[in-house]
Amino acid sequence: MAHAELFAGGEPFLVHAGDTLVTPSDCYTRLLEAFEEGGAAARLLVEEVEDPRMCGVVVPASELGDVFRVKRILEKPREPPSRLAVVPVYVFEPVIFDALRSVAPGPRGEVELTDAIEVLIDWGYEVRAVMLREGEYRIDVGTPETYWEALRLSYGKPLSSLRDHPPLRDL
Repeated sequence: MAHAELFAGGEPFLVHAGDTLVTPSDCYTRLLEAFEEGGAAARLLVEEVEDPRMCGVVVPASELGDVFRVKRILEKPREPPSRLAVVPVYVFEPVIFDALRSVAPGPRGEVELTDAIEVLIDWGYEVRAVMLREGEYRIDVGTPETYWEALRLSYGKPLSSLRDHPPLRDL
């Protein structure tokens, strides 16, 4: 993401990970509205999941609602402090680039965006999360298995029907 700094041109910008689909798209409107309210250096989407160990996880700083403040954010914790998983869609102020430059690569050899967001919190910036609502959901297409699952489930069916299907494990 650091390569996008010149493109962002000192303006706020939206980041959407390529391995995730979110449907329906009302959550994007709510995310942008939360951004336009001002007062936070970062806004991100979250959803409550059963097991968030393979996700970024947020700890709320305020009471949960459609929009809430984030106290902490951790990347793939072994013992998650909450069940609130990051849906990798964000709106950032340009200060995120300073935070990215201050973060060392993690155990996987990558500079993690969640670590840069945690730096923003440590620096005293506010970070807000926008909760996915019932009927909105994330489809992970980041592995061959989840990509195939998304294709199989969505073939010939409206995306709104995906949540009702059990995971396909016998591919």
